[in-house]
Amino acid sequence: MRFFNPRDIDFKSMLIISTIGLIFNIVVTIILTKSLKEEDNLNIQSALWHFLGDLISSIRIIISSTIIYFTNYQIVDVIMSIIISIILFKGGYKITKSSFVIFNGSYYSRYRRNLQ
Repeated sequence: MRFFNPRDIDFKSMLIISTIGLIFNIVVTIILTKSLKEEDNLNIQSALWHFLGDLISSIRIIISSTIIYFTNYQIVDVIMSIIISIILFKGGYKITKSSFVIFNGSYYSRYRRNLQ
């Protein structure tokens, strides 16, 4: 529980790793965004949302580690993690809801065909 027992951070390692992750996630996000423009596909949307979450998390780590390094406010990491989690939950909910609607539509159309 980082909220009650914050840990010291290795600023240099966090900054290097999160910057590498940020660059990778930007490249993959651009590729997936272009793919989504070509084909409206729920799988691509889901993958894009996953990498957007990773991208946002990399930015969060860079920002929070910098703030912690200069101010020693450990709580910043936890607060930013909670905010990012809420954002990602909303996106995940939308994708899950779309998947459910597609699944139900497919199921009921097959069911109706079997009745006829």
